[in-house]
Amino acid sequence: LDAGLAREDLRPAGIAPPAFGAGVTATPATAPGPPPPLARPPETPPRATPRPGAAARERLSTAQLLINQRISQAAVRRANALDARLAAGLRGGDLRPGAIDASRLAPGVVVGPVVPPATPSPPTRTVVAPPGPRDPASVRLRASQLLVNQRISQAGVRRSNALLGTLAAGFWTSGLQPGSVTAESLDPALR
Repeated sequence: LDAGLAREDLRPAGIAPPAFGAGVTATPATAPGPPPPLARPPETPPRATPRPGAAARERLSTAQLLINQRISQAAVRRANALDARLAAGLRGGDLRPGAIDASRLAPGVVVGPVVPPATPSPPTRTVVAPPGPRDPASVRLRASQLLVNQRISQAGVRRSNALLGTLAAGFWTSGLQPGSVTAESLDPALR
């Protein structure tokens, strides 16, 4: 997201007039509705292959349980932060210049006169919450602690998979803050 959404990150026929802001006149020929569903399924990330002998060097210890827990908690916090960013809606500043071409406009949308704004829409930011207070003494080498760590890790994987699905489906008008897309996001052929 920080690199900017490219054309392929936007749903075909998914950008309607409510997304456009100052300097862009966009009119629908028909009432905007949800874009057609995509046939592209979410991509499955490659599985990590353990290094030979890596497990043999790890020792089951309270310190290692605590390290694993902190790694999983960080993954959950990052996924939550991305989810919050997407739920608040992206802005035109999150799009790469020229990302919206005619194929990304909703059916019947016509872009009229375009005037670049004095100040482009700024991008959104992912704000990751800091870790909560830690009490290393509460982590003990027990089967119940392994279960706690497993549940935290599973929560991170579930959240990551949901985000991958959202990103793979592509963004459309409802994923953008209303009125935030300005002229720089339009393909030069539409200006």
